[in-house]
Amino acid sequence: PQVWAWRKGRVRVIRRRVDHAAVILPFEADFFRRHGIPATYVGHPLLDADPPAPAENRALPGSGEGPVVGLLPGSRHREVARHLPAMLDAAGRLAAGRDKIRFEVSVASSVGRSFVEKMVAAQPASGAILSLTEAPVRELFGRCTLVVAVSGTVTLEAALAAVPTVIIYRVSPVSYWTGRLMIRVPYIGLANLIAGRQVMPELIQENAGAVRIARTVDGLLCRPERLSRMRNDLLKVREKLGQPGAASRVADIAMGLMIGRRLKPEPRTQNPEPRI
Repeated sequence: PQVWAWRKGRVRVIRRRVDHAAVILPFEADFFRRHGIPATYVGHPLLDADPPAPAENRALPGSGEGPVVGLLPGSRHREVARHLPAMLDAAGRLAAGRDKIRFEVSVASSVGRSFVEKMVAAQPASGAILSLTEAPVRELFGRCTLVVAVSGTVTLEAALAAVPTVIIYRVSPVSYWTGRLMIRVPYIGLANLIAGRQVMPELIQENAGAVRIARTVDGLLCRPERLSRMRNDLLKVREKLGQPGAASRVADIAMGLMIGRRLKPEPRTQNPEPRI
């Protein structure tokens, strides 16, 4: 549980029930230790699951090819319905001002192609060269100059691939203001939290509209040095995440706890059973 972000009072329950915390983000270990809970950073499971190599980003501004912008609207129907229209509108605006720009919309298996196709048909991105892809995101990253992604684990996957990313996120006004009262972290993007500063631009709530998305993407495409700097910063985030082996490290911690308990003398009962 992300107790470091919201409802920190839950840490008291964790302290009562947990002997040792194996955590998957570098800054989490210090948080739990400050609250009296032994903790070890074991690495992120994404690194165990055949992590993507840093993408080469073939379609770069100035290379003669048009830029490719990936649109990642989320993995749940409600997320896609909330974010994809603004992404498509932004794609149309970008296409109106740029030659050869192309867009690829990532279709999550949990959403399905037909759902996304209906949304694209209902709001075509006027003038934009747009295609849908059901390929794994790591394949998409290799084809993209940058991506616009809904906040979530996929933004950390983009960081591992060193793909420049613009993070967007919108919720209902009630959820947003409730979250503002409860959440106590400066960023929503995991890569930004790990870096300790805003590496990936974050466009949240009213700032996640089509005009602002298009302006932010265009600002990055106009300045290749910013894309290069973001790519280098994301490589540093990848370094901070360490090496694969999270599962093995968790197993080692668990085994150590079990061995330690087995070596402790069993408490005596008041009326021990007679030996036979």
